Amino acid sequence: MRKDEQDQNGLLKVDEHDRVVVVTLRSPGSRFSLALLERLESLARTWKSRRELGALLLRAEGADFSHGADLKDPGMASLVLGDEQSRRRLAHLGQSLVETWMTLPFPTVASCQGRVVGAGACVMMASSFRFVTPETTCRFPEVDLGMSLSWGILPRLVSELGPAWTRRLVLAGESVQVASMKPGAWSVHSSDDLDREARNFAHALALKPSGSVRHTLETMHALESAQQGLAADDAKRFALTAGGHEFKEAVMRFLGMTK
Repeated sequence: MRKDEQDQNGLLKVDEHDRVVVVTLRSPGSRFSLALLERLESLARTWKSRRELGALLLRAEGADFSHGADLKDPGMASLVLGDEQSRRRLAHLGQSLVETWMTLPFPTVASCQGRVVGAGACVMMASSFRFVTPETTCRFPEVDLGMSLSWGILPRLVSELGPAWTRRLVLAGESVQVASMKPGAWSVHSSDDLDREARNFAHALALKPSGSVRHTLETMHALESAQQGLAADDAKRFALTAGGHEFKEAVMRFLGMTK
């Protein structure tokens, strides 16, 4: 069975074929508007109950996988610059996406080219497998913008990359070529081969016995859940820091510089 779905607002495309769902981010620079974040989180919750799926591939159109949150999006701006309740809503929404993505009953593959920033980097790291090019870079700009990194992704970063690389990414805010980090965390391919290799890998995963894959993932999820519990106060920390003058000044500078 094949199913193609073009999102009404053009933010993403969903294609299902041979038990593999392929999600293509289509927004300019794959920036995460509020509508894109809500749509992806909603789809992830739907996929969690679909045991017939065997794998998921996430990719993006254009030269870069993601430029992060779209601060020019009115919906996103209304939350990050709103009151504490609004900021908590945004943090909880992002955390729901990450946690649901990490606990899907089938493997997820992220095919990431170019720059991978902020929100997109969270989803990349929440995926089971990551296909990148030698030029792919990752950056978390949150601390430099005056807010804490939330969405419950910090425990995953530490477990997948180690404390040292996590500090460089999150505290130093460095833009790092991902292939130079922990080797086992990435599958590195040329830009010409990236999409094909990621698709082939996702289809190979979908051919595996679904029961054994699902139960193995459930065990791994249970082991990770204790670590994820350490991020329970992420939304509170984000709401507090994003309400400070440093974050608001950083956002105003960004908007002024990019008009």
